[in-house]
Amino acid sequence: MILLLLATLVAYSSQQLISTNLSEPVNYRGNASSVAVSRVSCSIKQNEQRNCETCLGKGTDCFWCDENEACLPYDWYFPGCGLPEVKYSSCWVNWSAVAIVLAILAGILIVLIFVCVCCCCCRVRAASRRRAQKAGERREAKIEASRTALETMQADRREKREKEMDEYRQKYGILKKSIG
Repeated sequence: MILLLLATLVAYSSQQLISTNLSEPVNYRGNASSVAVSRVSCSIKQNEQRNCETCLGKGTDCFWCDENEACLPYDWYFPGCGLPEVKYSSCWVNWSAVAIVLAILAGILIVLIFVCVCCCCCRVRAASRRRAQKAGERREAKIEASRTALETMQADRREKREKEMDEYRQKYGILKKSIG
C-alpha cells in the first residue's frame, strides 16, 4: 500500500515534471544523444510576492523552504532545507509528517502481513493435527476390527476343537476329566 502511494506520488510528480518540461523550449548542446532541457528559474522576482504559493506556482521544479523563506530548485531531494520546513507541490503538506505517516503505515502493513502469515501457519498446523488424529483413529479402528475378528475366529476354532475332542472322547469312551 505504501509502495502504491509512493509510486502514485512519484508518477504524479514526474508527470507534472514532464508536462512542464515539454512546454518549454529544448536546448540542444553537442550531439543528438545529449539533450538538455532548460529548467524553470525558481527565483522570485521583485514584483512578485515572496510566499509559498508564488514559489509552487512556478512548477514542480521548485519547492518552498520555510526556514529561510526561499524558493529553491528541487532535484529528487530538498537541498539547503530541512525536511520539516519543506513545502513541495502544496503549501499545507508537512513532509516530515508525511514521512512519519508512511513509516507508520509501513510498520502496520508489515505487522498485518506477519499476523496473516502466523494465522495461516496455525490453521495449517491445526488442520494437519486433525488429519493426523483422524488417520490415527481410523488406524486404531482398523486394528480393533482385526483384533475382534481374530478373537472371534480363535473362539470359533477353540469351540470346534472342543467339539471334536468331545466326539473323540465319546467315540472311544474316555471320560472328560473333571476339574477340582
